[in-house]
Amino acid sequence: MSQKIKCRFFRLFSFILPILVLCVYFIKKEVAPFGGNTFLIFDMNAQYIDFFAYMRSILSGVNNFSYSFSRGLGGDFRSFFAYYLTSPFNLITILLPDEIMPVGISLEMMILFGLAGLSCFYALERLADKQNYFLLLFLSSAYALSGWMLMNAANFQFIPEAIVIPMVAWTCQNAKVTGKIWPAVSWLTISVILNFYIGYMIFIFAFLWLVIPEKSKIDPKLFVIFIISAVISSPIWLPVLKQLGSTVKSQNIISVETIINFSIPAFLKKFLPGQFDHNQYMTNGLPAVYCSMISVILCAIYFIMPGNVIIKRHRAIIIAILVFSMFFHPITLIWHGFSNPYWWPYRFSFLLIFMIILCAASCNLKTPVFIFLFGFAGIIYNLFVTFDVIRINAEPLSTYTEAITRKKELLGKIPQRDELFRIEDLNPRCDNDAMFFSYAGITNFDSLANKSVLSFLDSMGFPIYPATVHYGSGNTEFANSLLGVRYVLDNESVINRDVPASMAYLLPAESNNSNIIWKDAAEFQNNIAKKMGNASEILYPLDITETSMENLECNDMFCWKPDPGTESYIQYQLAFPELINAKKIYAHVDESFLVGDLYFLTDNEQKSVKSPDDLIPLSLPSGEDDIVTIKILVDSAVVDKLGIQFYVEDVNAVTALFTPLMADISVNKISSSALQITLPKVTEKKLLLTTIPYDSRWSAVCERDPLKTVQVWDTFLGVEVPAGDCDIRLDYR
Repeated sequence: MSQKIKCRFFRLFSFILPILVLCVYFIKKEVAPFGGNTFLIFDMNAQYIDFFAYMRSILSGVNNFSYSFSRGLGGDFRSFFAYYLTSPFNLITILLPDEIMPVGISLEMMILFGLAGLSCFYALERLADKQNYFLLLFLSSAYALSGWMLMNAANFQFIPEAIVIPMVAWTCQNAKVTGKIWPAVSWLTISVILNFYIGYMIFIFAFLWLVIPEKSKIDPKLFVIFIISAVISSPIWLPVLKQLGSTVKSQNIISVETIINFSIPAFLKKFLPGQFDHNQYMTNGLPAVYCSMISVILCAIYFIMPGNVIIKRHRAIIIAILVFSMFFHPITLIWHGFSNPYWWPYRFSFLLIFMIILCAASCNLKTPVFIFLFGFAGIIYNLFVTFDVIRINAEPLSTYTEAITRKKELLGKIPQRDELFRIEDLNPRCDNDAMFFSYAGITNFDSLANKSVLSFLDSMGFPIYPATVHYGSGNTEFANSLLGVRYVLDNESVINRDVPASMAYLLPAESNNSNIIWKDAAEFQNNIAKKMGNASEILYPLDITETSMENLECNDMFCWKPDPGTESYIQYQLAFPELINAKKIYAHVDESFLVGDLYFLTDNEQKSVKSPDDLIPLSLPSGEDDIVTIKILVDSAVVDKLGIQFYVEDVNAVTALFTPLMADISVNKISSSALQITLPKVTEKKLLLTTIPYDSRWSAVCERDPLKTVQVWDTFLGVEVPAGDCDIRLDYR
């Protein structure tokens, strides 16, 4: 076999071998396409698969690329695409039907792992000091199946960057030696296009590679690489940076106790096979640096044995900086864009893995083939242990398919029309169902969540978490009407709300003149209603006339169960205010109230609450008109006696408020970035309130005459409407 053919064979096998190993696991564990199990885990199940489905709706022409009404209350899609979906490999999953997308996830994972092996092998051929193909094949497979790759197996916005970094290292070295900068420019640009966040880390790595000298002087023109790459990729990272400016950020708290991230023994232990655990996902976890003990040993021997001192120094400095960055928290933050990631800490650890692999590939120690076989057994063992850990809560294919089919059937019962309205679900498959099925909703989970929207919804009493808003158990009729919720899905039924709802209302011109003052969700909603023209309250606090407890002991602040095996409850009697005919009641639960599971029981309906939903709709108990009884079952919980209030809503007042405000107004969806709003003739200047998040890129015209857009209540898009006949077109540019 000629050297050229031998080289091609090993390159091909460097691509195939990681895929074969994955197939062994998939077949053994019956993972799709070889069985009914899946890699629907963590964000792949809660976010990415929904994003893929929405992307397919764009490719099919249902939606367009500019804007999405399925992102919470609505949001820019271009920045969202740049943050999550730029990898062309996602087409492998996107182009498959909804029901078999988990199969596409497995196939895409195999392709990405295989390409990581091929890329590493190709770069090692050019950067290593010798050409031992068996060694390079082993090391490229160790890289493709490393701890970082396995931990991020279903993070398809991260994994492609592992394909890029070997090529960046090689092209940067080539630029140093030959002065040819364009290959390095190309790969650095690709790194930002694939994922600007990991691309930023690769930029830092490339800077270190170029700035650490191997000669007496550094060629200044090499730094033009970064300028050109940044300019070419600016259509990707600029929109994302702008969007991040309006999103919720994680808290960066640096104290004396958190300057050092972990101990040296704990770090070194992660180089052993089978050491992965669930804590590694969390912010205070340890780096996923496993890349085979053989690789680590060969890397250490490389620095001991004779060789090019300048090259060794260059690589040693980079490794030292990477290790120091993992230990020292302030430097860790720099790599993560000065912000703690909520999950998957030390996202740059794949750079250290590559450097270890590169140094091992340059080791001149003659290594018997059986050593590679022993090392490969460790790689396979580590893969099985790691994947078994991360797939513990993976959703089965049958469960996923059943949920998709059921939701499609429910949505099929809703009349199809051009008018834009929102739909919500009391039992969604996940928080991004609106994106999967391309309808407008409220519930949403993505890292680019608009902080002004989250703040408004939080004030309204929706359950809010970092970058997430839930419809939860529901909200008031007022909140549903304001936000245009026409239908609510509940397991097998579609609830057609009787109270009028729209996404646009005509208000007095001065409605946006002052801020909304609030102390709690009920007061906030009452103040919004007053700004919209309601003369009295919508929500009234209920007086608790009597409280009784069973199997609970209390001090001044808390109550707890002395006997875990016996039913425990708190029972309230509530007095209704007069003059409210059509009414609904709600519980307002403070976050401090709940530790454990808690259930509201009204007549025969039991409502489970496992998270601090702020406003919880309860069924109206039967009995006397002015007195109701509500029982709270306490199950393994510690409860704060002062942490719960009850409210009653005047539904007739809600209907009376919204009916005239939305009279003769229709909001028709021309596309996902264009609306036609038909208005009645107005006799004086008005404010058109839309419950679409304000964005300066929305433009409004009335028969080609531009209208002024304003931000209403620091959250929504408003349009100043002149007197006369005026149908408005909104376009997102």
